[in-house]
Amino acid sequence: MQTAVAWRKSSYCAAGECVEVAEQSDGSILIRSSIKERILNVKQLTRSEFAALAASIKSGEFEFD
Repeated sequence: MQTAVAWRKSSYCAAGECVEVAEQSDGSILIRSSIKERILNVKQLTRSEFAALAASIKSGEFEFD
């Protein structure tokens, strides 16, 4: 039996264009876009991968339009 995933959006989400995250029972983190192909573009990261991604975003390593 498959358990439903509890997706969360950031409180900084504007106009519905957001990244959603969900924690799995094994400790991994799922991420997806809230606007494009929600089911097809789900990525699964380890906690350390997710922490590295978040740190890179916060440091300004990525440019967003």
